[in-house]
Amino acid sequence: MSVRKDPDGRRSITVEIEVPGTPEQVWQAIATGPGISSWFVPAQVEEQDGKPVAVTLQFGPGMLSRSVDWDGQLTGAEEGWPGIGRILQLYLAHFRGLHGTSMQFMTPVPGTPADAWAALTHASGVHDVTVGDYFTAPSGSPSFGGIVEYVSDHPFGALLRLDSPCPGLAALGTIEFGDTVMATMTFYLYGDRADAVVARESPQWQTWLQERFPIPTGGEAPAAPH
Repeated sequence: MSVRKDPDGRRSITVEIEVPGTPEQVWQAIATGPGISSWFVPAQVEEQDGKPVAVTLQFGPGMLSRSVDWDGQLTGAEEGWPGIGRILQLYLAHFRGLHGTSMQFMTPVPGTPADAWAALTHASGVHDVTVGDYFTAPSGSPSFGGIVEYVSDHPFGALLRLDSPCPGLAALGTIEFGDTVMATMTFYLYGDRADAVVARESPQWQTWLQERFPIPTGGEAPAAPH
């Protein structure tokens, strides 16, 4: 669906998803910097006269997306909304209003997205899970565990609701940047211990990722957590 442009210049698309919460709670989650940061990526929302006029999203070091041309934000949100929406639903259902922080890792993997997904899920132990399973990370991986909420081979992705190392969500997937295929892992952690857990666990995950997906000499290192 393309962006609809009304005679008065208003631009819009229609994307619907049912989420728990009051209108005010949902608005805080989708239209403020702290809210968006809790279930998507670190975000800053610029306001004018109390209304959002620009959004800056940080997808990783040096990977900022800022838009005052809302067409770009609208079409991007439409294309990625199914996966993003599942994270939003779980955030609002289980962690609404809690302090949230995240850590994200991505690394290039040779081959196709299917190759990257297979490599990531086998390395992390998520290759044979089904929805409803309780998952515990295998030996040699940083510890994390929780209920499998979603898993799919088309498009590639898995979503876990964590109780270890602290309450939160873990999203695994793949993404393409031009000719490069990346395996991605994003952890959204909530509560008073979240910041301390991110500080402790981030170096462990970075080491784990580098050991299992070594970067060829001269290549770029995986994105650091944010």
